[in-house]
Amino acid sequence: MAQRLAAGPVLLSVLLAAPFTGALLSPLIIARLPATVAPRSIAIVIALGRMLILLTPFTRSPAVFIGLIFGMYLLVTLPSPYIVDVMGRLYPPSIRGRYIGYSRVALTLGLILGAPIGGFVLDNFGPAILFPLGAAIGTLGAVAYAFLRPGPAAPTATRSTLAATFRLIGEDRKYALFVAALALWGFGVLVAGPFYPVILVGRFGVSYSQVGFLSLVQSACWFASYLYLARRIDRLPAGTVLGVSMFLSALLPISFLLAPTPTFLAIGYAGNGFAAGGVDLGLLQVIVRAAPPGRAPRYTALVNAVAGARGMFAPFAGSALGSDGILGTAGVLIAGGVMCLAGGGLALRGSANPGARPGVVKRTPAAT
Repeated sequence: MAQRLAAGPVLLSVLLAAPFTGALLSPLIIARLPATVAPRSIAIVIALGRMLILLTPFTRSPAVFIGLIFGMYLLVTLPSPYIVDVMGRLYPPSIRGRYIGYSRVALTLGLILGAPIGGFVLDNFGPAILFPLGAAIGTLGAVAYAFLRPGPAAPTATRSTLAATFRLIGEDRKYALFVAALALWGFGVLVAGPFYPVILVGRFGVSYSQVGFLSLVQSACWFASYLYLARRIDRLPAGTVLGVSMFLSALLPISFLLAPTPTFLAIGYAGNGFAAGGVDLGLLQVIVRAAPPGRAPRYTALVNAVAGARGMFAPFAGSALGSDGILGTAGVLIAGGVMCLAGGGLALRGSANPGARPGVVKRTPAAT
């Protein structure tokens, strides 16, 4: 849509950076808002963001269109530290991962079913129908969030500061290992991203049906990972789930490096699908188990800031390093795989450290 409106490279770069902007601003947001925020307030912000999509069919300016998309991503991602806090207070620790996992199963199933329906609506009716339809469904989902009733906030919950968020790196060394793992892994995932479509089209000349097959493999494995982990995540060390999932994601750049045929790439897409579910649930469990009562937003904001920074920088770094005079395409793919493996190693190290283990639920008679 942006290209059809003749958006230039600068505006397209803004569009690519949009999903990460809200995450990058998380430490500033929690420094200006109370320690906890009610689900109703979160729902209003997310609903306003999704409602911006209702305006996109009426614009003919690429700058306005990208501004609306940017605003949508900003509003939808800003409340994420408080969403983690709500989920931490919504379910007992012994079953939290199971219920969050099943909610992710429903989400993934909706994405799998919604993609072909969206493609049909786009082909036959155009964006003027698809975008408002998607915005309406997304807004209803946000409204439903307002009816959640989490447990009471911890008495020790206090508003954070920007300095306090980043002090976590020195105060909680175990958690700092997970943050470093996320940074390395995420950079490895994104740094090679600009080269995947180039290889698919330039080297293999794939058809739309082949791309659809690879996407189907990835989505099916993503769905399967949520389904498998939903019943087990509460009994597993979250850091181990995180580390193993990061290892699996290294299969994607490695497969693009070694694949003799497009079909071979299915191995990488399968690994990436399994990794997506494991990293999502594993990281969420690491945060809610590591954060003392009332401090989940601060722990989430630190992770978000790292994710936002790497998301805005890594694709451009990959494009620059991929020039023939520096690393070349093969070098960037190797670097991406190595960083995924290094991130997984750090996560496993954090999970195996002696002492307090935020990645494991301590069973008590009350919890069972």
